[in-house]
Amino acid sequence: MEFFVANHLALLLIFFGILFMIAELFVFSFGVLGIAGFIAFMFGLVIFFDVAQYGFAVALPLIVIVGLAVGAFLFVIIRLGIKAHRKPVVSGREDLVGKVGQVNIAKDGAKTIKFRGEVWQISSQHELFSGQKVRIVRVEDLILYVEPIEELRHD
Repeated sequence: MEFFVANHLALLLIFFGILFMIAELFVFSFGVLGIAGFIAFMFGLVIFFDVAQYGFAVALPLIVIVGLAVGAFLFVIIRLGIKAHRKPVVSGREDLVGKVGQVNIAKDGAKTIKFRGEVWQISSQHELFSGQKVRIVRVEDLILYVEPIEELRHD
């Protein structure tokens, strides 16, 4: 007599279905992993028990209810992920490019700008003066490369 009568393929499908749906939360694949996981999960539930061999199976209404609940959750997660993906960057290096700051030149000649409470070293191909407004064009390591917005005369 067997104590565990479930179909092993069904268990693998359910396991990998759940694994793919969890992976969708961390590796945003625009729903591909989530949908594949959902399909594997549902198919695994349907074939979980062999009715012909054992005479019983998981009730179809239960499979439908679980499937709808999991599908609704997956839909919400994918939709929130796509919505977040479309928003503009609001922090980090990518957000610095295009922003404006004011040049500060120390007595030792070090050129910096203070931007959002942080002091950054700057470099430019143009001559810069203290108080001059500059636009950040790129970021490399901890140096901001800038270009002047307005020409100031150093009198």
